[in-house]
Amino acid sequence: MRGLIWGEKLLSLGLAAVLVAWLDWRSVIRLMIVLGQGHFLLAYFYQFRAGKIGPLYVLNYGFWACLILLVYWMHPFAAGLTAVATVYFAWHMAVDEFYLSELPLRLRSSPLHLGRLLEMLPLMLVYAAAVVDAMLAHGVWREFPELMGPALQLTSLSLLAYVALIGFARYRPDGRSCYFLVAGGCLDVAAKLGWLQQVQAPKLSGFIILFHYFSWYLHYYLSLERGRGVYLRQVALVNVLVLGLYGVFGAEGLGWLLFQEQNFYLWTLMHLISSTRRGDLVGLLRWPGR
Repeated sequence: MRGLIWGEKLLSLGLAAVLVAWLDWRSVIRLMIVLGQGHFLLAYFYQFRAGKIGPLYVLNYGFWACLILLVYWMHPFAAGLTAVATVYFAWHMAVDEFYLSELPLRLRSSPLHLGRLLEMLPLMLVYAAAVVDAMLAHGVWREFPELMGPALQLTSLSLLAYVALIGFARYRPDGRSCYFLVAGGCLDVAAKLGWLQQVQAPKLSGFIILFHYFSWYLHYYLSLERGRGVYLRQVALVNVLVLGLYGVFGAEGLGWLLFQEQNFYLWTLMHLISSTRRGDLVGLLRWPGR
């Protein structure tokens, strides 16, 4: 079972890495947008099938959609929108990785607690700092203070807190702990050596996002005991439909609503909000073992 999961991770990472390295940053953005709309549509479809889309869901969705559109209409700051959506997506991806690291997939009980939060922080803090610095500190808002230095300092403090948690709470790290700590450590080292800052921001965010798409598709497929053929047909049908719409309209006309870059980030925020689990937010401060 663990071999399947690690094989899935390596395949998803490898495919995302090859695409990001091979394509120029504009093509990475286009691929991220087209595959993203397919990912969002399938997420809504499976939420509907699970009975999660009811009157309260629709009201909540409408409230956040109106609020986000109003704020962006009043303050149309594209770089800020991109940074917020990308960092939020990274959080979404990190949390989902705890779900996508076991078979079968269990979505009804949160695996998060304080220990998991500390394991995620090195990865999240440095990634968020890299994105925000690229969008604001070195982008259109050059007066914005650089965040990489404070992020690396907070990473060190989070690791000290993690060691204390292991000592005082007798928390025992597992394979998922190593997965996040190694990934975060590699990213931190790359930031300290200046390598991370040399990566184009669209490629950095595109890699994380494409990895998430591929990881979800593969893991959901492996979690199914029956109906894998139906699932593959649904994934293929939705993505072919979205690709066809993009091929016909591009980012103009009807396509502008779906595929124009800033509109895509608005759709991304709505996907993230509608996919955020209350149990995960509550679980972040839960003491390990309780």
